Amino acid sequence: RPPAGALGGEPGRAGGYYRVTPDGVRTRLPDKSSGIAFAAGDRFVLETSGGGGLGDPSDRDPAADARDRAEGRC
Repeated sequence: RPPAGALGGEPGRAGGYYRVTPDGVRTRLPDKSSGIAFAAGDRFVLETSGGGGLGDPSDRDPAADARDRAEGRC
């Protein structure tokens, strides 16, 4: 579950566990799992949750909003 926003802010992005195969296929792994076998060359990726937003996003400077979106920050 993603972190909640505050004062009208949007929720953050939820984290997760992923397997990435050598050919680039990315598969989300179940939370709280164990005993999952990886093949040689597979990678384990852990993404942590992003924080929720603070304040109504429509009140932001449009240029700053566009830059953050272009850089994948939201």
